[in-house]
Parts: sequence; C-alpha cells; structure tokens
Amino acid sequence: MKIIWHKKRYIGENAKKRQKEAEKAVENLRPFPGVYVITFSMGGNNVFDIYPLETLLAGWFPKKEISVLGLALGYGEALKLAGQMTGDLYHLTGGFDPAAFFGPEDAGSE
Repeated sequence: MKIIWHKKRYIGENAKKRQKEAEKAVENLRPFPGVYVITFSMGGNNVFDIYPLETLLAGWFPKKEISVLGLALGYGEALKLAGQMTGDLYHLTGGFDPAAFFGPEDAGSE
C-alpha cells in the first residue's frame, strides 16, 4: 500500500510527541499501538474516515493507496482532530468537500 502524506495534514497533540515514530510506522506499515490515521472518506455520508493503523495492516483493506490527512495517538484524539478538521474545512471553504481544502496539489511526502 502506498501512503500519501498531505502537506496540510493535521497532527494531534499527543501524536506530535511521537510524530516521527508514528509516521515511520504508518509509512512502513508496522504496528504502533494507538496510532490512528484520518483519510478522505471512502463513501457514504462521511467527510473523513478514521482508521486505527492495525486496519491498514489487514490484508483485506480495499485501497492500494491512502491519503493521510490527519495523524492521532488514541481514538479520543482522532475524534477531536477529525472534528477540528471538519470545522476548519467548513469555515475555510463554506462546505464539506475535503478535496477542495486538501486538493491533490497539496499531496506529497515531507
């Protein structure tokens, strides 16, 4: 699976303390307890999807590449971060289209 890190990605406060370790685990698809990634929604009525890293490691995960828009340490932090992202998205774009905010031109590893 290819991991795309967005330049505008959000990082939770707890995740910032272990950001390099967490990002390396995601990039290399290695287990890291408590790490959650926030991605574009794969469908339905969601704006974003939240996945524990373990889900990405599962052989059944349906995507060949995933765009990481947010990184959190702990489910509570992931929920808070996704809420912040949704609020910022609405305030900055007037809608709920994450592609309008994150856009493919902003994709890329740092």
